[in-house]
Amino acid sequence: MSDDYFIGVNLAEIDRLRTQHDGLRPETLHLWRKAGFSSSHRSIVDLGCGCGFTSLDLARTVGGSGEICAVDKAAGYLDYLA
Repeated sequence: MSDDYFIGVNLAEIDRLRTQHDGLRPETLHLWRKAGFSSSHRSIVDLGCGCGFTSLDLARTVGGSGEICAVDKAAGYLDYLA
């Protein structure tokens, strides 16, 4: 994977981000509920999506009728998400 960030884009960093995401996920989902994110949303843009763990959670939130546009500067993270 490329080195698009000063801390690197590699499998060790993806694992660290997964752990961080998992730890913060309950609070994040609570925040989205308070913000009104739901299956009624047609599309959401995830700017700075990294390797996409949050993008996938957002996709589950909007369901099959919605879409998520995941954007990041690190091609390696976008490749991982794909």
